[in-house]
Amino acid sequence: MTLIFMLPAFLGGIFLAFQVGVNAQLRIWVGHSIYAMLISIFVSLCIGTLIVFLYSLTSSLPWPSFEKLRQAPWWIWAVGILGAFYVWFTIILAPRLGATVLVGLIVAGQLIASLVIDHHGLIGFPHHPITFLRIFGGILLILGVILIRQF
Repeated sequence: MTLIFMLPAFLGGIFLAFQVGVNAQLRIWVGHSIYAMLISIFVSLCIGTLIVFLYSLTSSLPWPSFEKLRQAPWWIWAVGILGAFYVWFTIILAPRLGATVLVGLIVAGQLIASLVIDHHGLIGFPHHPITFLRIFGGILLILGVILIRQF
């Protein structure tokens, strides 16, 4: 892996940790996790949609056809539901677990799910079999979360 790909992934993790904290604070200011989730998703979608829309207007990318969109598998559209639950869970759990434990558990969950997804080649990913070292890496990550929580 080259640094040019690893650095944005690392920055995404940094942004994720800040997003968790900002969403938790938003819950305090608006009084309920549902309202914080609504505001967070609405603002993210509006700003994100505007930025991507402006980029698409200035690029020469062709728009997808409605026929192509209709042929997509049903689970493609679950992305919004998954994102909403992610935001809601982090808003509720951040004040209870703290940023380090919460993000550690999120990463551990992502790693375990990713091992299964890669092993079976699910949702369009290439097949990468689960190996002892991959499992060992996942165990080390989970042990790290346990250590952080204990100390």
